[in-house]
Amino acid sequence: MGCATLINVVLDCQLVYAMAALPIPPGVLNQVDRRRQSFLWSGSGFTTGAKNLVAWEHVCDVKDRGGLGLKDIGIQNTCLMLKMIHRLHSDNDSSWARWVRQNASIASLRGNLNGHHWDTLRSLLPLYRAITTVRIADGNTTSFWHNVWDAQDSLAERFPELLSHCRDQELTVKQAYEGELQRSLTTRQSAVATTQLAQVLGIMEQHTLAEGRDRRLSMMIKKNGDLDSSLLYKALKTAHSSPDAWTKFVWNNKAPPRVKFFAWLLSQGRIQCKTVLRTKGVVENTVCPAKLPRRHLPISSLDAHMPNSSGELSELILKPIGLSKQPKTLNRRTTYQQSTSPHSYYYAVGIYGSGGTTQCLGQTEQR
Repeated sequence: MGCATLINVVLDCQLVYAMAALPIPPGVLNQVDRRRQSFLWSGSGFTTGAKNLVAWEHVCDVKDRGGLGLKDIGIQNTCLMLKMIHRLHSDNDSSWARWVRQNASIASLRGNLNGHHWDTLRSLLPLYRAITTVRIADGNTTSFWHNVWDAQDSLAERFPELLSHCRDQELTVKQAYEGELQRSLTTRQSAVATTQLAQVLGIMEQHTLAEGRDRRLSMMIKKNGDLDSSLLYKALKTAHSSPDAWTKFVWNNKAPPRVKFFAWLLSQGRIQCKTVLRTKGVVENTVCPAKLPRRHLPISSLDAHMPNSSGELSELILKPIGLSKQPKTLNRRTTYQQSTSPHSYYYAVGIYGSGGTTQCLGQTEQR
């Protein structure tokens, strides 16, 4: 966990200033990720695939989705670029914002702006439109078809047939009210498109343009008007994943960071127990050579020299990490049972379970 903290605090900060203004090339991102990956698993600038215990994509997932919580710098770059787009659509009066407004349409970023940087910003406009709605004022910075300025979705989604008859699909709301909508439509229209046109004209009658700038609204906008890139990052990272059942067990405790890291590796099935070694063909069976009854648990064979009692296990694991509390054993009768609960490993990470039962590496002791 010390390496993970240094990665988040030191290595990830090296590119933040550049990522806030420029799209970082994929080759550069790969080189930075390779350095971060090497430092995490080996503590140096180079590592081999055998030392990378967990896939890097999963390491960069947020903790409540089963990851280690390291930043995905590609998605972070996207969030910071969206923050730049938001500055153009907000009340920002910087010299850069005024220059862009003079050379391009803010609604579509079309104009005298060329280059890879502006192409990237244009490609991110659909995502920015998806996370914001617009309160109309003069309509000059709002896309008539693609921004959400009426009801809960855009006109392009509600009236696709009419949109297919429109030659200029990047009209602003102001231009549409000035008559450009009618002039941009094809002469021959289908019956469905004609019906949808009447509906669109009815929507336009419900709104009146006024002086001032259009205002962007979103749950991801702070009180000071800035876009919350951290909240946006979490939303993008968790959009296509489900909560991990191990999260509370691994992270919501007072164990030392290195113990939490061990528990996280355990939850990923990456501890070199005999079950994993048997899968890799390193050992021939999963039987633990410790003095256990015939009914054993393969997943519990974390070490070839597993302690024979809870006292030995406590002394082996808890004392080196500063935990001196000993379990109170009222009944030394020990039973062995199979458990699929994450809490069956709490002894290995120095955490006591709840209730009157202590589950330890596949063995249960009544206390």
